[in-house]
Amino acid sequence: MSNAGPAPANSVAQPQPESTNPPIRHWKLPPRPQARSFGYEALECVGGGTFAEVWKVREPESGKCFALKQIRPEWESREVARRILENEAEVGQRVHSQHIVRVLEAKLDGSPRFVVLEWLEGTTLAATLSHQPMSCTAALWRVRQCLQGLIDLEAAGFLHGDIKPANIFVQHDGTIKLIDLGFARRISSPSTGELAGTPEFLAPELVAGCAGAADPTGTSRDLYGLGIVLYRLLTGRLPFQGETLAEVLHQQQHDHAPPIRRLAPQVPREVADFAERLLSKQPFRRSAGPRSLMQEIIALELAALTADLRVESSNEQMANEG
Repeated sequence: MSNAGPAPANSVAQPQPESTNPPIRHWKLPPRPQARSFGYEALECVGGGTFAEVWKVREPESGKCFALKQIRPEWESREVARRILENEAEVGQRVHSQHIVRVLEAKLDGSPRFVVLEWLEGTTLAATLSHQPMSCTAALWRVRQCLQGLIDLEAAGFLHGDIKPANIFVQHDGTIKLIDLGFARRISSPSTGELAGTPEFLAPELVAGCAGAADPTGTSRDLYGLGIVLYRLLTGRLPFQGETLAEVLHQQQHDHAPPIRRLAPQVPREVADFAERLLSKQPFRRSAGPRSLMQEIIALELAALTADLRVESSNEQMANEG
């Protein structure tokens, strides 16, 4: 499991060529966290981001493993790093959902600062992607679980803030959990004017907000990111790509994604319409919120599953006749 932290707020990562493998980060091996002092035994460093590193730790008495995310020493004095870790602690402890990673403990005062999360067995959705489209049934199954996570976040008064395949964890049994809650925020909180997130998944109203326009605080930005994820699963590519950050942000704000059925004709029209609606440039056109989309995506998933079973039955019948 890698619960690596997001990039610092008020910045977005430069776009990178998409790869089926996670990027290699050339970090020096971080110092082993002072976990034993807090009741844990550090086992191995399993991931890292700009400001944090993630260790697999074990509780000696129970033998249970957890993920410990701590701020890197060079970021200890930076307010932005502390704020992101505090966000993760608050949301992960307040939101109780099968589809949101749980924060079990947090130490936010003094050094070292860290959070302890449940240990997950599996990998991120990003690590499983290829440049071939995923089956419609499999794509909708994954996105439906993400949607339930967003519903549970909204019910607790939060939005996620950075929906993308790298923040979608697929456990061995197929259960999805949304991870990396550092950019999560209260829906009711005022906008800070900061542009934070991943450019390929950033909602256009956030780009406009950075330029001085209104920056809405609703969950529609999460639905836009989820629409990008679904588009990627159905077509095998991202809708907006560019060599520079400026190119990607311009596309997000002004360009329309290539139609899904032009790239993947096998996708049912209803599914393509659903995904493309989530990519609307106007937030109010996406939906009234994640809860309003659940019945629709369940119906699409059942229809796709029925079509799969019909094809499977037809193939078996042809094989028997042959």
